[in-house]
Amino acid sequence: MNPPYHSSRISLDILLKHIKNSIILVFKINHKNKNRRKIMNLVDDITVVALGIRVSHLVDTIFLTIDETQQLIDEFHKNSELSHLFALQFSDTHTFICNKYLFITKLEELDLYLYNNDDDDDDDKGDDEDDKGVEDDDDKKVNDDDDDDGFNNLLFVNVSWKENGIPELMNPPSSFKELLKTLKSQVNSQVNSSPIDNNNNNNNNIKNPNSINSITYFPQTPSCIITFTGWILEYSMIYVIDYNYINSIENINSVEDMNYENFKNCLGNQDLKLVQVFLSSNKSNTKIQRHMLLSFSFPTNLKPRRRNGSGRRGKRIATISIELLSTKKLIDNLKSKFNDRLKNQDIWNKEIEIEISDVCLPIIAL
Repeated sequence: MNPPYHSSRISLDILLKHIKNSIILVFKINHKNKNRRKIMNLVDDITVVALGIRVSHLVDTIFLTIDETQQLIDEFHKNSELSHLFALQFSDTHTFICNKYLFITKLEELDLYLYNNDDDDDDDKGDDEDDKGVEDDDDKKVNDDDDDDGFNNLLFVNVSWKENGIPELMNPPSSFKELLKTLKSQVNSQVNSSPIDNNNNNNNNIKNPNSINSITYFPQTPSCIITFTGWILEYSMIYVIDYNYINSIENINSVEDMNYENFKNCLGNQDLKLVQVFLSSNKSNTKIQRHMLLSFSFPTNLKPRRRNGSGRRGKRIATISIELLSTKKLIDNLKSKFNDRLKNQDIWNKEIEIEISDVCLPIIAL
């Protein structure tokens, strides 16, 4: 679902000025120590979300209270071209500025997986004997299930700290899926149940994003926030801390219940690939010549992991995951997603630029 406007109708200078003034108004009142460069970077990041190029941006330069976030969104909405922006906030720790249209699309992609696919949480019924004989319709069903879930082309990597541990591929954790179900339920209660009439072609799966509240608020930051952040910021590799183990020894339900030791991971001194995605301007007179769209890393040494059980599906998920790790596959997936969003605008070049480098640090903060 694309935003109902085209960039030719928007004056970029007016848009940038309004976003900048809105940020300065909120930060000037409450956070006078924020420097100009950080504010301008935030302006660029929110502009990209407003133009429908990215689903969401995490405001990571400062912690905003719910009142400050509400003030910021209210200021944005004084320009009608920014009415499709809303905030998703967890306590006072994580504030995401989101594009309503892209966000609804991202949630709708999860329907089949969240509500019709229980394989990740149940043991496989099959065993090694399933691999013998002719591959029949069951194999086709395996393909269909995997290809239709909302996490297609994403890898979840368990980076929980362990002595001499190696990051391990895993299925999406149940706590993360439960959070998405809760979020989708909240959004569904807000949006208009009647479909948008788009050239008289009604689609009952598409609801009116304009009905989403200006802020969707969770009073506690969930323990799966690292995983959720990777998902909503559209990283290809999503890190997971295995809180199932932590919860078994401590009473932990949210980030507020945790201490530093709970955040430790096994990425320190690991060989990582750093992936940086850039937009470049096609106008020589603009102030924004190059902008980093997103940046994420993934380990080069990964331990494959099957689904529960040892049947055919378990072997297949390990094979798919290893295939997706190829640099070419990763680049193709990123280009397919973002280049498509760049088609109907004339501010940036029509293709993203991707830089991949090697990094190895003693400590990696998530």
